[in-house]
Amino acid sequence: MSTFLLIVSMLSFTTSNDGDDLQLISELVHQYVAAADNQNVKKMDAALHAEFRVVANQLLGSDELSLIDKPSYLELLKAGQIGGDERNVRIRSISQEGKNAVVHVTLTGKQLIFHSFIQLAKGKNGDWKVITDMPQIEKAG
Repeated sequence: MSTFLLIVSMLSFTTSNDGDDLQLISELVHQYVAAADNQNVKKMDAALHAEFRVVANQLLGSDELSLIDKPSYLELLKAGQIGGDERNVRIRSISQEGKNAVVHVTLTGKQLIFHSFIQLAKGKNGDWKVITDMPQIEKAG
């Protein structure tokens, strides 16, 4: 009987942590989007993993696959070449496996709609960071 209670307790603890992680993941995605929308380099830097990449695959008529690393992304944000819109965030799904997560999100702005797969990684200290953003972008309206 005590083994059964131990297993039930462990399952409850795991479920509780997963729920906490799902909340943290959702909050981080909202912070990431808000930092881009507000062109806030400091907050964006805090949300991104050191190895962050945007994987831009054939965006807006391009035939190219482009990778944008964290320093380049922050420079584009600082220069006002990206961000600056107020987008509605619709999280379509969150899939988490241990210390990895993928969020499927739709971000609707005034001129553009982003359908993104955002990958997150949980660090040793328990904080989540955005490691990859793979957007597909279409013009709004």
